[in-house]
Amino acid sequence: MQKGNSALSPQMVTSTSKSPEVKVNSLKRALDVNSTLDSKNIKSFGNEEPSSTSSSSPLHNSAKVRKTESLKENKKPSYEEESPPTVASTSETPEHLVNYKPIITYEQRCQYKRDFQAEYPEYIELKKNCDSITTKFIELDRSWRRQEKGSDEYYRLQNEIIDSYNKQQADEKYKEMKKRCEELHMKLSHIKKLVVDYDNGHM
Repeated sequence: MQKGNSALSPQMVTSTSKSPEVKVNSLKRALDVNSTLDSKNIKSFGNEEPSSTSSSSPLHNSAKVRKTESLKENKKPSYEEESPPTVASTSETPEHLVNYKPIITYEQRCQYKRDFQAEYPEYIELKKNCDSITTKFIELDRSWRRQEKGSDEYYRLQNEIIDSYNKQQADEKYKEMKKRCEELHMKLSHIKKLVVDYDNGHM
């Protein structure tokens, strides 16, 4: 629906568009990409280390020994602290599931933690932008519901909701932002789970 439709009659509005309630609910679902990802399972890792990987743990010490021996022989350490190799994903398997497998070594855990921290700030910024758009529509929806049905303000807000919704859905920049946020949401959730699973198994 185009701008300037606030003067449309109730009959014209209902016949040309879905109800604003449907629009708002649809957009809220579309924008709420982080609804299953709360701060408890996606918060940025701190400097904590699992107790089994302290300086006295066999796992930690054996890793240091392997690294020291490799350096003495003028070779690279036996483990690599580089990002996981990028493997082309298939349409059925997301890339993060291909690149991030269950953690076996402490060094692998450290690398996953670094990868998480590297992209977490971007995720938070995108989430904030998505949330701000969601909040805007929620506030419009609340204002619309408070109006007397059939009043000028009721139909003005109704048209504003529908017009804003249509513009949002046609915004390519928004689509890219939402897609990237969803990708990071899934990737960081996966990495976090792998690290937590490893830590739980080495307590």
